[in-house]
Amino acid sequence: SQNDKFVEAADKLENDKKRSTSGSSLVSGLAVFGDSIWGLVLSFVLLLVAFGVAFYLDKDETTVRNPVDEAYNKLPPTPKIPPAKIYHLISGERPFVTNEMRLAYENDGVIAVRGLLTSEQLEMLKIASDQVVLATETPEERSHKKRRSERQFHTVQSGAIFLEAPDTDNATTFGFREVALFSNIPKMAAELLQLDSSKNETMRMLRDIFLAKDSEQFVCGWHVDDTGFWPAVAEAPGVNAWIAIDDMPVYGGGGFALAVGSHKTSWRQDAHEAIGSPVTFPSDGFKDVEDLFNSRVGGGTCNLKREAPHLNRRMEETKRIYEVRSGDVIFTHRWLFHRTVPFNRRKIEAREAAGEPEPIFRRYSLRYNPGSAQIPSGYGTELSVLWDETNGGRTADEVAERDAPWYPRCFPSPSDAEMQQLNSLINKMIPVAQERLKARKQEMKPYLTKRQKRSASTTGY
Repeated sequence: SQNDKFVEAADKLENDKKRSTSGSSLVSGLAVFGDSIWGLVLSFVLLLVAFGVAFYLDKDETTVRNPVDEAYNKLPPTPKIPPAKIYHLISGERPFVTNEMRLAYENDGVIAVRGLLTSEQLEMLKIASDQVVLATETPEERSHKKRRSERQFHTVQSGAIFLEAPDTDNATTFGFREVALFSNIPKMAAELLQLDSSKNETMRMLRDIFLAKDSEQFVCGWHVDDTGFWPAVAEAPGVNAWIAIDDMPVYGGGGFALAVGSHKTSWRQDAHEAIGSPVTFPSDGFKDVEDLFNSRVGGGTCNLKREAPHLNRRMEETKRIYEVRSGDVIFTHRWLFHRTVPFNRRKIEAREAAGEPEPIFRRYSLRYNPGSAQIPSGYGTELSVLWDETNGGRTADEVAERDAPWYPRCFPSPSDAEMQQLNSLINKMIPVAQERLKARKQEMKPYLTKRQKRSASTTGY
């Protein structure tokens, strides 16, 4: 009936009113900052924050932990790193290594020295390095219109002392041999190794490498040198002499960073295993190419940041970069972790805007070991072993005695007989070994390609 419809409509109106009142009460209850528009907005933000806190507290505690932080927190406290100091040598002063220097070298694994090279030796080194850079540049690179991308260094020349034989007319690269073998640098390296000539102890240069760094931003991460850059078994002590050919101010980059104390820290073995350094190599070397690529541990020489980010973080915290000038020498322990410093991009861009060429910072690195250091045996790329596989497993002294001065003596003094043998070594033996090296690299190429692809798939690059 019409009366029933009226009652039904009245009931519906009453229910709607109750719902409206209930909704208003809910809004009023939530609107802690009032029921104005801004009050409601602030109340809504507060509500979201409350939900977020509740969600975070409700999650399982283990799911919010950072594994890198956990691993880092297990390391010993970060040591206090002494400020960078460059020792100035007084001409004619001997011994070169003072008690203060020795203590710093033993504790830090590095010291920097100014005044070891004569002005004539430094000039010879500059001339020799200029010749190498020019010989390896393309015309486009020489005009600074193009640089090599994806490469850490603009120029890499291993075995620079072997570029020209002693009997070469008009030689331009003798500066490398003069500095590596005849300067005060090997004398100071022998003192750091505490060698004694009265006990018939010798020191030999196992590798020399000239490097030129340009503005390419790629650099190898924290590492120690592989046997390709330092051909001695892991047990052999060694000193690296890193010579700045150009001034390298810290603010511009392009220099050398050292992880102070990393040569003797308690976690150093973890770092060696993370990158698969020579410390982890089998004592008798790798059997063949498959053994080399399948048995070597770690994620690669340059990949500490990816493999052990907590150790990379600690090395960044303990790094030292010297304000070096041309001719300064940085002596480092063989197992001190180090890396190249990329150039400051803002400085590069400022130079480009001013029409100036990109900088190229040159450095010359010398690896010294006692003559008793053993050359690694097994499968590899070492030229002396490619020439005669029996050189693998011999000491550096024995290689010189039974074969040739692949590793020239420089303490107590260079050998005149070995200097004469360099002509035959450079003109006849090294070219044969280099051809065998090319074949060895071709054999390794598919394995390197496979490793690079695997690395890219795991890093997302």
